[in-house]
Amino acid sequence: MSAPRFGSTLLFETLSKVKDIWTIGDESHAVIESPPKFSTVLRGLNQMLLALMMWTIG
Repeated sequence: MSAPRFGSTLLFETLSKVKDIWTIGDESHAVIESPPKFSTVLRGLNQMLLALMMWTIG
């Protein structure tokens, strides 16, 4: 998990080339947020806005 624009795509692409590492093959927002407990949408939150807020505060 990473904030936007912090190199997570490069890290993902690099690690996905390693044969002993498993990946779902794409971004995992839908997988992570599918249980209602973790859904930002069902809680009325915007995931990208939350990431931006964390980035500007941190």
